[in-house]
Amino acid sequence: MKVFVSNQGCEQRGLDAQRVRSLYSANGHELVDRHEDAESVVVMTCAVDQAREQQSVSYLEKVVAHDQHRELVVSGCLPAISPNLVPSSARYTVGPRDLERFDRIVSGTVGINDIPDACLTSGDPTRFPKKYYSRARREYESAKAGYAVRVNHGCLLSCSYCVIRLATGLLESVPLDDILSAVNSGLAGGQQSVMLMGGDIGAYGRDCESSLPELLNAVAEIDFGQARLHMHDLNFNWVSRDLDSFTASFLALGERLGTVSLPVQSGSDSVLRAMRRPYRSDDVRAGIAQLRNANSAALLGTHIIEAYSGRRYRSC
Repeated sequence: MKVFVSNQGCEQRGLDAQRVRSLYSANGHELVDRHEDAESVVVMTCAVDQAREQQSVSYLEKVVAHDQHRELVVSGCLPAISPNLVPSSARYTVGPRDLERFDRIVSGTVGINDIPDACLTSGDPTRFPKKYYSRARREYESAKAGYAVRVNHGCLLSCSYCVIRLATGLLESVPLDDILSAVNSGLAGGQQSVMLMGGDIGAYGRDCESSLPELLNAVAEIDFGQARLHMHDLNFNWVSRDLDSFTASFLALGERLGTVSLPVQSGSDSVLRAMRRPYRSDDVRAGIAQLRNANSAALLGTHIIEAYSGRRYRSC
């Protein structure tokens, strides 16, 4: 069967898309480069905000309009967050934490659990206009579109505006040895950047008696050469809870450490309370200053939600 797999979602869904491509290929199916040439189309969707949700919906409409008789599989976050927007012609829906369903979709003897998690996101580093980029933003976007190692799935928080947790579920950390093996493999293959990626990488290990500082300290023992380590996304909540351990890890990484995304979402304490973010603006100022003093090579960035009104937003 000819199969086309499209990722309309984030970098994590890009990793899922790569894994699904490998599953079809391992079972003897032919991967094609256009949905017009496929007998089956798999679409990894996004619903993090209205714009990304509409992008996924528009793409699905285009696929359906071309040939309503083609087998359509809708995966990613849309089926869990906005199932009413999934085309009625979709034969299957698969959530981000339910990829095992592909074993019932893909004919063959190889199962999804036989396929290791992908590390190349197939992202597009030119998605945003370069004129808006600082050097840090260019490096960060390039790393996100490159070699990524997933350290966990899901989240432990319940921020008032976020719907992504409805699709990705509770925290599940990847074993530390598996992560280190993937990092070493990428560096051995000549990768110049390694991005640690997850639903909330700061929560890494809180379900298995480990922690992100422990992981970072282990990574600091690896010879990176000229390569750099990047992080996406490190919720500031976990940094504020264990600031000294994170500071020591930043120090140990030295010039290996590149860009780090530390989403704080707001600088207003009243808004942070409304968002159910468990830290305050003074924590952020003190924490960032301490991390910068420990490692001046690191390029720190953040996410801010403007004009938050207390309603649920699709943003993380």
